Amino acid sequence: MTGKVHMSYHLNELYEKYGRSEPYVGTFFLGRPILVVNDMDAIRRILVGDFDHFQDRRHFDIGNDSSEANRIMANMVTLLRGERWRAARNALSPAYTSGKLKNMMPIFLKVRKFCFPSLEKSMDGSYSY
Repeated sequence: MTGKVHMSYHLNELYEKYGRSEPYVGTFFLGRPILVVNDMDAIRRILVGDFDHFQDRRHFDIGNDSSEANRIMANMVTLLRGERWRAARNALSPAYTSGKLKNMMPIFLKVRKFCFPSLEKSMDGSYSY
């Protein structure tokens, strides 16, 4: 990846090329190797069953700025590592059972009706901030 294409386009290209035939494929992101998993059973196994083996995901250096925004970013579950990640995941997991997610579905659908038109307007340039 050269940085000339957004990562989402690059991942989509990989999926279109290998997603139906390969359970996983490797590539580079910002000069670091990454593994892209295409197989739903493997994804479920990684994110649910074997999560303790995959706790240190990508790392973004957000600097040493002590601002409120940086403090919030530094504590996002997707950026935590090691024991801090494990503690956060253990605290959050009970909130995401299949039953609780099913109960939240009406809320998701309601929010979707509001968000998607705004996103579409933003993408086509007709939305003013």
